[in-house]
Amino acid sequence: MVNIVGGFVIGVLQRGMPLVTALQTYVLLTIGAGLAVQVPSLLVSAASGLIVTRSTSESSLGTEVSSQISNFNVLAVGAAVVAMMMLVPGLPPLPFGLVSFGLGVGAFLVNKEQAAATAVEETAALPTRPSEPETPEQMLEMVVVDPIELEIGYSLIPIIDEDSQDSLLRRITAIRRQIMNEMGLILPVVRIRDNLRLPPQSYRIKIRGQEVAFNEIMLDRLLAIPGSDIEEPLQGTPTSEPAFGLPAIWISTSEQNQAELKGYTVVTPLSVLCTHLTEIVRSHSSDLLSRQLVQEMLNQLRQRNPASVDGVVPEMLNLGEVQAVLRNLLRERVPIRDLSGILEVLANNASMTRDPQILAEAVRQSMANTISSQYKDENNTLHVFTLAPQLEATLRSSLVSSEGSPGFQLDATLAQRILVKIGEQMESLAQLGHIPILICPRELRLALRRLVEQSLPNLIFMAFSEVGRGLKVKAHGIVKMD
Repeated sequence: MVNIVGGFVIGVLQRGMPLVTALQTYVLLTIGAGLAVQVPSLLVSAASGLIVTRSTSESSLGTEVSSQISNFNVLAVGAAVVAMMMLVPGLPPLPFGLVSFGLGVGAFLVNKEQAAATAVEETAALPTRPSEPETPEQMLEMVVVDPIELEIGYSLIPIIDEDSQDSLLRRITAIRRQIMNEMGLILPVVRIRDNLRLPPQSYRIKIRGQEVAFNEIMLDRLLAIPGSDIEEPLQGTPTSEPAFGLPAIWISTSEQNQAELKGYTVVTPLSVLCTHLTEIVRSHSSDLLSRQLVQEMLNQLRQRNPASVDGVVPEMLNLGEVQAVLRNLLRERVPIRDLSGILEVLANNASMTRDPQILAEAVRQSMANTISSQYKDENNTLHVFTLAPQLEATLRSSLVSSEGSPGFQLDATLAQRILVKIGEQMESLAQLGHIPILICPRELRLALRRLVEQSLPNLIFMAFSEVGRGLKVKAHGIVKMD
């Protein structure tokens, strides 16, 4: 106020300025002088703020300032604010425009540099191809073969997402419980690998390094399996259900309700893969039973029931012979959960023979109820086909002992005719919706299975003595030679 009054008096009295002109001039000079005096204070305050905010930083002031200036967000916001200043009336637009343009160019260059740095980091983070084994120790690691492997194409990688509620890993855990409850077999670790050499939507199952199954699934579709009374076909991609070889169709998810109304069974691609894996494990369960696993089962049984193991293994039978017996049982899908009962039967028969196949036959006789209950229907009935009396007599007369195990000494032509006739009866029973079972005398069962198993692996062989108590048997056909 003093500057304004003093300037006004000087302007009017000394310089002879009009009153209004003197007032405008010295008011403007007073305000400008005040602003000029505050600039050093503003700079000191800004410097103090920089020092205070970087008190915890270990880098130098120059590095901190350059990092702030080279920040994309700071440059972009600064360019936008300066550009808005061009719209303020009375301010020169050209200087503000040049400053805004410079800040915008700086923001663009900084953003481009950051994008290039990010791409380099992502490239460096990609998994590198493992080096080829050089030392003997590294080569020994390659010799180890996993009991069961599942290789998948790159399009199937999403099904192994651990965060998903219905992932392949969770399904495998459920399969492991199911196999344990059904067969008494502890499923080894399933090694899952992605294989870029496979087609994108395919998978391959290996047992001890050998491929046993290969199939393709469509993750974006559903598999519709027709029932027995389907009249209206669906539009889709024809295929076959891999576990049982049933005809099926890949349909879109929008057609699910329509397919179910028409009598189709609709399953997800993950269920298709898991069902296939379960059936492969069942059919190759004997190959998955290792000596180490048998030893662990015996150790666990010895802790609970030592009398079942002591005096039997290794006194009467060694570990390899027990493993062979258990493998023979699993090969015909006979559960081995009751290991204590199996060892008791082996102890009672080991003094007469140590042949694993004959010992397995003895175990089967003691497990008649368990074996027959696997194949009975809801009416407590077994659906089977039998051998004609004349054929039984022919087989009995040709029964010989081959390497300690029973077998047939048959003419090749007769053996082929028997296989054809058994296959016809098997197909007829399967068309009725029943599990194909051939029931025969006990002394012929093992030899007949050895004759037929290579050509008809899905046929179940049962002895008359293996039918459980209270079960009804219904014969649907007879194998006879014309």
